[in-house]
Amino acid sequence: KEPQKIVTYYYVRNTEETGEINLSEIVAGDINGDGKVTATDLSMINQVLVRKITLTKVNQKAADLDNNNIISATDLSLIKQVIVKNKM
Repeated sequence: KEPQKIVTYYYVRNTEETGEINLSEIVAGDINGDGKVTATDLSMINQVLVRKITLTKVNQKAADLDNNNIISATDLSLIKQVIVKNKM
């Protein structure tokens, strides 16, 4: 049996007592939420930097690898390092 992946996701559940409960699991670099840090995630950071796309708050947190609340070229460089490390 293959182990379950931890992925970036956003989940909303409505309850009668409290309204909405928002839960999220953030995996650094997993911007598209597929459980892997790949060239697709790198491409998404590129697209954010040239203002071609915007990300949800959860995906912004996954893209902010240096944890400074700004998606920048530093995050792009860090995600490249993660991808290279994963291929080794």
